Amino acid sequence: MAVSLAVLSLSMLLSAVAGDLTLFAATPFLTGMGTGALIPLVTAYVSEAAAPARHSLQGGAAQTGIALGGIIAGVVGSTLLPSWDFHTLFHFGVVPLLLVPVGARPARRRRCRARPGRLRRPAPRAAGPRAAAAPPCSSGPPPSPDPSSSTAPAPGCPP
Repeated sequence: MAVSLAVLSLSMLLSAVAGDLTLFAATPFLTGMGTGALIPLVTAYVSEAAAPARHSLQGGAAQTGIALGGIIAGVVGSTLLPSWDFHTLFHFGVVPLLLVPVGARPARRRRCRARPGRLRRPAPRAAGPRAAAAPPCSSGPPPSPDPSSSTAPAPGCPP
């Protein structure tokens, strides 16, 4: 994503400073390549980062934001174009280059707080809106063979 954003922004910068028609004709192609790679990457990233119940909502919001951004850019560009040189408008495309360091950072993942060496599996969901959460895995003695014993680990925790 960071590479696509960098290609997009740098090609916009090249469009702004293009001195001849050949370079100015090549830079929209590079801008399209950056945009064409960035849009599906953003959609996939949003879908992966979203909670399972909100995949569709957040994926749709990302796609809507991309479309709205294109509409807003067109309206702002057509408003500014009569008073500004068209090369100046390409400078706005360089602003996302400031986001490249943010996008290049690896995303943080949630880590399980269970003891090292022990896997923690999610407990099965109980029925009802006010179902009690499963107690955390116990670090006490191993469970006894008696099923009615209170020292058994919580559901979903390894023995």
